[in-house]
Amino acid sequence: MTKIQDYQKYFLFFFLIVSLIFTRFFNINHEDLWFDEIISFWISDPEISFKETIFRNEQFNNSHKLYHLILKLYFKFFHYIPEYGRYLNIFFDLFSLLLLLKLIQSIKKNHSYFLLALLLIFNHYLISYAHELRTYSFFFFISSLSIFLFFEIYFKQNVNKFFYILYFFTSVAGLFFY
Repeated sequence: MTKIQDYQKYFLFFFLIVSLIFTRFFNINHEDLWFDEIISFWISDPEISFKETIFRNEQFNNSHKLYHLILKLYFKFFHYIPEYGRYLNIFFDLFSLLLLLKLIQSIKKNHSYFLLALLLIFNHYLISYAHELRTYSFFFFISSLSIFLFFEIYFKQNVNKFFYILYFFTSVAGLFFY
């Protein structure tokens, strides 16, 4: 590869990352919280105990418990403000997309991951659910991480034991904490 081709590749990758960040943060708090988002916000109150958080989740929402515990810790560090909760989902979505791009790049040694990046970055479904204070982006992240780790373990020769442990925990989190 020549230097010009390298620069073009880096420029395209930089453009994709900027587009990814822009599409996820644009109009993130344009609408108020919906009813189900208010329930997630209420369940994740950092002032109540973990036991009460689990109880509220089972009684009123029955969604991913681990997500609400992570959201509870997030609110404890970054203030209990509804608009801030949506930023956590943005980061789950960003990391999911980066994991999938890295996975495709390692499986296919050509530049097909740029096409996948365009499809994922401008996917209306992923953008709209990244803006909601719900478990969708978290579950997308857990699933993406589990798939990424599976392929890393399956196709690589000398894999660190940490990948096996992390793969086990992401699979369990995806299955049993829902």
